[in-house]
Amino acid sequence: MGFHQGLLDDAAGLAQLTPQQLEELCGMLPLLTPPATSEKKLKRKLTRHASQYGWSPEAMDKATASLSVMLTEAAKRGISSQELAASVAELQLTPESLHVLTSYYERHCDAIKTATAWHPPLGVPSYHGLSWRLDMELGTRLLHNRMSPELTLSFETRSHSGAVEAHTMQTEFAILKRLHESLKAALKEAQSPHCSRMQRYLQ
Repeated sequence: MGFHQGLLDDAAGLAQLTPQQLEELCGMLPLLTPPATSEKKLKRKLTRHASQYGWSPEAMDKATASLSVMLTEAAKRGISSQELAASVAELQLTPESLHVLTSYYERHCDAIKTATAWHPPLGVPSYHGLSWRLDMELGTRLLHNRMSPELTLSFETRSHSGAVEAHTMQTEFAILKRLHESLKAALKEAQSPHCSRMQRYLQ
């Protein structure tokens, strides 16, 4: 198994780390960080360690991204720790650092494969469909020419058994606007430099 040359170039700085520092870095990879760990908190932690390693934040970002992709690709393909060691030979890690990397891979291979799967077995329903209905009340017996819009959403999910369940709720413009902004932010994240780098490595 061979890795993309750009991936190896971005990971070249790993050779500068001591075995202990490499072990610390593996423990901070976003692959297996606890769900409660916020992205900002992880970013601050990585930036702090970057200064300890004598790296810039950009170099740390490249190293963590490239190492994450290498471990992910290795786990998905099911290669052995010996094959992983051969694939990163160009990094010229010391025998001790190479042992740290392969040992981390052996311990967490299955967890990495599960965490990075497109459809990880989370046990939660998947999206099935969304429908809406707008009702407009134009007045009552006491109040004339007073419009009162009511928007109803039906959000459908599909369970692992294939059963479809509808969740009906009433909402309003302000809530829809917040939902729209949240979805835009999620789509924008897919175009971030970090995601673009990950996509480039996986091509």
